[in-house]
Amino acid sequence: MNAIGAILSIPLILVTQFERKSDGGMYYKRSASLYVFIVVIFAIRFLDFMFITDIDPKTLGFLNNVIALSYIAIWRMASFIKFHNSKSTLITTWDKTA
Repeated sequence: MNAIGAILSIPLILVTQFERKSDGGMYYKRSASLYVFIVVIFAIRFLDFMFITDIDPKTLGFLNNVIALSYIAIWRMASFIKFHNSKSTLITTWDKTA
C-alpha cells in the first residue's frame, strides 16, 4: 500500500517548487498542474470506492486512508528537503558600481 502512495506522490514532488521573493522569504511557486494532480488523485480514490466491491467498506476506507497518509507524508518530506535546499543556495548578486 505504501508503494501505491509513493507512486502517487511522484507527480506532486516533481511539480512542487519554491522561489525566493524580493522580501527575502521563500514561497511555493504557484502551479496549475499541482491542483490538477491533486484532483486526479482524489478521483482515483473515489473510483476505488466505486469499483472495488470485494472488500468491505470499512477495510477499503482504511486502505485508502493509509495510501493518502503515505503519499501526503512522502510529498511533505520531499517538499521540506526541496525547501531546505532552495533556502541554502546563495543568490549571488554582482555589485555593478565596482
